[in-house]
Amino acid sequence: MLRPLSIFLVLVGCTPDGGDTDTDTTGPTVDTAPPDLADPVLSGDATLWAPTSCSTTIDCEDDICWVKICAGHFDMGDDYADLVNQAPRHTVEISTFEIMQTETTVAMYRQCVDEGACDPHDITPLCDNLADDRPRTCIDWERSRQFCEWSGGRMVSEAEYEFVSTNRGADHKYPWGNAEPTCDLARLGCDVCNTTDTSPVCSHPDGNSEQGLCDLAGNAIEWTADWFHNSYEGAPTDGSAWVDPDSTFRVMRGGGVGSCAGPENRHRTFHEPDFWYAGGSVRCAREFVE
Repeated sequence: MLRPLSIFLVLVGCTPDGGDTDTDTTGPTVDTAPPDLADPVLSGDATLWAPTSCSTTIDCEDDICWVKICAGHFDMGDDYADLVNQAPRHTVEISTFEIMQTETTVAMYRQCVDEGACDPHDITPLCDNLADDRPRTCIDWERSRQFCEWSGGRMVSEAEYEFVSTNRGADHKYPWGNAEPTCDLARLGCDVCNTTDTSPVCSHPDGNSEQGLCDLAGNAIEWTADWFHNSYEGAPTDGSAWVDPDSTFRVMRGGGVGSCAGPENRHRTFHEPDFWYAGGSVRCAREFVE
C-alpha cells in the first residue's frame, strides 16, 4: 500500500513531478447554501453557490496526487443532445470527495501488481513496454476496481466524473471550456489527432480543468463504477454510482486515443466489463476525510 507523505498543498496546478503550473483555480465553486455563504457566482444560466469554508487542495502520496473537490450541486445530462442516453437533465448533489489528478500510470499499476493486489494487464504490442508516465491501458473494469481498492480509494461514479469535467457544475462543453479540441488541448483519436498512442499524463496542461485535473478529455478513456442504462430515468441524485439494477455494460467517460468516442463532458461510452484496449484506463476517487 502507498505510504502517505503528509503533503497538503493549496492547488495552483501540479504535474506528476511536483512542478506547479499556471492553472487558474479561481473558477466557480459550488455548494448548497450553508450559513457562511459567499456571494453567488454566475456561470451561464446557472447560479452556483461558492462556500467560503471549502477550497480545492491537493494531497500527494508517493506517486498519486489526490485533488479535493468541494461539495456542490449541478445539472447532469443534456435534454437536447443527439443521443437520448444523455437525458433527462437532472440535478445531482455531490459530497466533497477526492479524485486522482491523473489517470492511473504504468508505474502506479506496477506497484499494485508487485504487491499482489492487481492482476497484470492484458499484454498486446500496444500495451506492453510503455513508459512509466503513460496511462496504464489494457485494463478491464475488474482490474480497474482492484487498483482503486489498493490505492485506498474506489472507482469514481459517473456523476462525479461529469461534475469534475464541467468544472464543478459550470456549463462547459469540455474540461478546459468551450473551445473545440486540438492536439494542444488533448490527446485524441479520430478527426482530432488521429493517433492510437497515449502521451505522458498531464502533458497537455492547457486542457486541464479549472481544478487542475489532467486528461479528463483525451489520452485514455476511463472506466467508472456505474452500470450503463439507456437514459437517466431513475438515476441516483446523490452522486453515487448507479449499480442497482445491474446491466450488460459499464460506463466509460472522457474520450481517448484509438477511438471516436466524443470527449464532450456529457458524452457517455459503454462496454462490457471484460473489455480492454490500448486506450482504456481508470482514475480513482476516495471519500474526503477532514
